[in-house]
Amino acid sequence: MKDDAVSSVVSEMLLITLVLILIPSVTITLMNQLPGERVPTVNIKMGPIDEGMVTMYHKGGDYLLQNDLMIVVHHRNTMNSESKGGIELNFHSLSNSKTIFDLGDSVDCNFASLQSGDQIQVISTKTVIFSGIVP
Repeated sequence: MKDDAVSSVVSEMLLITLVLILIPSVTITLMNQLPGERVPTVNIKMGPIDEGMVTMYHKGGDYLLQNDLMIVVHHRNTMNSESKGGIELNFHSLSNSKTIFDLGDSVDCNFASLQSGDQIQVISTKTVIFSGIVP
């Protein structure tokens, strides 16, 4: 009769141990299945270029944080690049928000040495969201 109590205690301990091992392993497996961070999708139109002034128009897609936005020019004749971001950009917002670049907004940037054939890129958090060639 004394052996019956020992077998039920052992079985309870085995079940508890099994549960304590399985729950973390299932949790870790499920956590690895979560999708990564989503890259923003934006339609940007480059306006006409006037004496080095470039205007970019937000035509649709996700909003961008203005502090994360950068415009980079890669010069065709030289291997040099110029970039302007954050405070150096002149934002025109329809929503009167000074923190986001959203649908209908535009941004002006002045590059004094802009020439035909140079490549202009709009970059947000290490992702190129627009690339165009100066005509």
